Amino acid sequence: VNNPSKFAKEKNNTKQATHPKSAAEFVYTEEAFKVRLLSFLLGWIIIFSGILSAATVALGFAGYLTNLLGIPLEILLVIFAAILIVIVSLINFVGIRASTWTNIIFTLIEASGLIFIIIIGIPYLGTVNYFVLPIGGSFGAFFSA
Repeated sequence: VNNPSKFAKEKNNTKQATHPKSAAEFVYTEEAFKVRLLSFLLGWIIIFSGILSAATVALGFAGYLTNLLGIPLEILLVIFAAILIVIVSLINFVGIRASTWTNIIFTLIEASGLIFIIIIGIPYLGTVNYFVLPIGGSFGAFFSA
């Protein structure tokens, strides 16, 4: 498998197919190593990583929102992050159907934004040399992306 994310997805699908239970990681680790403490710790690590991921995304969103609104207060960063977590939690509490529709709506918004950028760029096709670096620009930044 050439793509690491594809490998992770296939590994996770295999794990869930061989152990079709809730908390597949716990069951998989338990059956592989026969150490219940290790499975227990892995379950808690997965819970904490989910919490940290949600907090990171919420703080990133709040940072962008405070910059967009021009509000320099740091306390609002935490408040906006908490509001986002509450909203997402409510959507999940309502059910899978609400969560699915929310995902569909935001995917359509994102895709339409990308299509809009492509449409705006169509008149510039063939008129720009993409291999010329900007004068005084950062050469390293070009290759770091």
